[in-house]
Formats: sequence, structure tokens, C-alpha cells
Amino acid sequence: KNVSQDIRDQLNAEAEAVQIILTGIDKDIYSTFDACPNACEMWKAIERLKQGESINVQDVETNLYWEFRKFTSRDGESLELYYSRFYKMMNELVRNLVKQSQELKIVSYYKLYDILKQHHNCGV
Repeated sequence: KNVSQDIRDQLNAEAEAVQIILTGIDKDIYSTFDACPNACEMWKAIERLKQGESINVQDVETNLYWEFRKFTSRDGESLELYYSRFYKMMNELVRNLVKQSQELKIVSYYKLYDILKQHHNCGV
């Protein structure tokens, strides 16, 4: 082998590694890795993301359940209006999740929390 063949082999291996990484990630985080110049930087970004997720998943899950539990009736609100508001919030939540992921099982707690918080703050 000559030097140019070694360089070609290295570039091909790099391109293959990048392709493997990009096909294995969710669409939601694609832009995070698309900006990385090479497979090594992509891998480092994945490690940072996973480390952050493992640290924060429990906190985010707790916050999600907390926001959900805080959904209460308003002073003077009838049971019908309360149910209507709750039903509308849940329908919007599900509709947005279906649009965003097409499979509810893979939605992250971050997304669920953000969507629920958005609806809570809008007074839905």
C-alpha cells in the first residue's frame, strides 16, 4: 500500500463511521451531530448527551409528574369546564406527540415536560 491508499482507507472508514452514527440517532437530535466535523467528535457529543440524560432523566420525570399533578380546577370552575380543559390539554399533548414522533414510546421526558408545561402556561 502507498500513502494515498492509506489516506483513502482512513477517509472511507471515517465516512462509514459517520454514516453508522447518523443512521442510529433520532431526527430530534440530528442537528447536534450534523455540525460535528468527524466521527470522533460525533461520538464525544453522543457521550455528553447520554451522560446528561442519565443525570437528568429522573429530575425531568419527576418534574413532568409534578406538572401533571398540579393541574387543578380553578376557583368557581364547574366540573364540566375542568374536564373540558383537561381533555383538551391531553388531546393537544397526544396530537403534538404523534406529529413529532409517530411512536409515543420513543418520546423523551424532556419533550413531554416541555409540551405539558407549554399547555399549562397557556391556560389550556
